[in-house]
Amino acid sequence: RLDQPGSPSAALAASLTDSLTSVAPTIVGNRCLIAGSQSLWATNGVTTTKLSDITVDFDGFTVAGGIAYFSAAPAASGDARPTNFELWKSDGTPQNTVRIKDIVAGDSGSFPTELTPDGNLVYFRAQVADGTDKLWVTDGTDKGTKQLPYPAQAVSEPNGLKLLSNAQIGRAHV
Repeated sequence: RLDQPGSPSAALAASLTDSLTSVAPTIVGNRCLIAGSQSLWATNGVTTTKLSDITVDFDGFTVAGGIAYFSAAPAASGDARPTNFELWKSDGTPQNTVRIKDIVAGDSGSFPTELTPDGNLVYFRAQVADGTDKLWVTDGTDKGTKQLPYPAQAVSEPNGLKLLSNAQIGRAHV
């Protein structure tokens, strides 16, 4: 209940009231994931649980195989916006809300975007250490998250991912 101070629902309401995000909630299993200003929450309509102190990027959630995938970063202090966005996943429980892979180590991030589901896989665009965007795929594990090869002389950066006949096609800057 929102009127009980200290309850998870009251904390969620405070988080959302302090700084509403433009990230649309999404359903995973029997839970609704809600991005607060610096935290991720899940509710089943009766109980509300804080999943993690992270900031979900504006691209929001993509669901594949019953798991929500998203770009997020550890919450920054104060009003600062975090800069180390990486690929995360959640099944709506705290123990399974985790960063999948640290594509660009350190304080920089890979800023995953254009997350596109295909069965249990998610294709996405992410920056690598040199700042260029590359095409990636994940199965939700660190080892199963890989940059996809494509001819370097043909394309420099993927853009506008679309799923066509079970094959990812991306526009490229030539």
